[in-house]
Amino acid sequence: MLKPCEMPMKMLKLEALSRRLSSNHPKQERIKNDFRKIRTGFNGERSIGKELKNLPKEFRVFHDLRLDHDGSRYFQMDFLIITRYYCIIIEVKNFAGTLYFDRTYPQFIRSKDGQEQAYLDPLIQVDVQKSRLNDWLTFHKFPSLPIETLIANANSNTIIRTTPGFTPIFKNHGKRNPHHQNQYP
Repeated sequence: MLKPCEMPMKMLKLEALSRRLSSNHPKQERIKNDFRKIRTGFNGERSIGKELKNLPKEFRVFHDLRLDHDGSRYFQMDFLIITRYYCIIIEVKNFAGTLYFDRTYPQFIRSKDGQEQAYLDPLIQVDVQKSRLNDWLTFHKFPSLPIETLIANANSNTIIRTTPGFTPIFKNHGKRNPHHQNQYP
């Protein structure tokens, strides 16, 4: 792995801030909640990162890669895998509960403990990342490579549902060997 999984700086800062503030400080609860969210995400990324370490060395793996999109805006990818023949962007989630991908009204909803919460749809998120990476490669005069996108949920206790008939979310490339260099994932 060329850029390994390292604890995010924001997580370290929140942890230090929480230790320094008194337990009854009005922002203490928000700081602890923000820390838990970042830690959950990082733990998911670390879990996926352990699996990616098993890829052959021809696969260049970058974790938490942040690139300059246009001189003033940046975009970030949880994992970018680069081979001679294609790139793969992996967006990692670590959600527990039931995840519902609603294609009628493009949204992503998590149900857990009787509560529903809407999140940024990771399908839209990886499409934006793919477009920006493609622009970045073109701008920097890299050869054009096919870019695939994946969403990985690191929590094995998750149930995933979607609008009836919307099966592309479960795209399965099991017929292809991901270690074979002449095939796309």
